[in-house]
Amino acid sequence: MIAPQQTESIKDLVENIHKENILLPEFQRDFVWELSKTCELFDSLVRDIFIGSIIYGKPSFEITVREIDTRPRKGEGSRRKLATKFFNKEEIQRMTQINNFRIILDGQQRVTSIYRALTGVDEVWFIAKNEEELETSIREKALRERTLEEMLFEFHEC
Repeated sequence: MIAPQQTESIKDLVENIHKENILLPEFQRDFVWELSKTCELFDSLVRDIFIGSIIYGKPSFEITVREIDTRPRKGEGSRRKLATKFFNKEEIQRMTQINNFRIILDGQQRVTSIYRALTGVDEVWFIAKNEEELETSIREKALRERTLEEMLFEFHEC
């Protein structure tokens, strides 16, 4: 049976990862995206460009999962082993019913990039256009009425 499509806010996605209601199956490949790909992802989000779907699974069997990668990209701690947890069938059943526990089957690079940027693991900066670079119709709006897309010059990595 195929579950119906559902939408989830980015805020909810980040909160569910933080609460460990969303984890990765141990067999998922490692996070490999460069920081520039994260900037491109945020640029697409702001410009309302489709970034693909995230496909979750609700396991009904015992499984070993691992955390979302929050290791530094370089230097101390960058090679530490990601924490894993084993859940038996009963634990999985309880967690899926109470906490809407899910595992990410597709979209791990995007999800990890979003999580890392919004929790401060990676620094991604929004650079706004200078006032004189804005179209006249946008300059006439109050700042709080402008959309992020109207003001965006670029996303930049530090």
